Amino acid sequence: MAEKTKSRDGRRRQGLQLRPPVAFSGLRMELFGNRQAVIEGCSGILEYESELVRVRAGKTILRIKGRGLHIKCMDSASLVVEGVLLSVEYT
Repeated sequence: MAEKTKSRDGRRRQGLQLRPPVAFSGLRMELFGNRQAVIEGCSGILEYESELVRVRAGKTILRIKGRGLHIKCMDSASLVVEGVLLSVEYT
């Protein structure tokens, strides 16, 4: 929903109010520039190569493309991917 507010200079500005997602897969990802991704809530690694990492999180599949990708650390529900991150896709 759009919401109009006044700025300090008196002009009207339009802001965007976002609703929370209806269904949340439990996947949480933090990006640190284009060099590191911290992924929490994953349930398995589907594919792991130097240019592609695919991860499952419930019904969601996360695909990270890049160069020199490697998994720095991993536990039962999270992992850290480092390298040059070029794109992140959700399906």
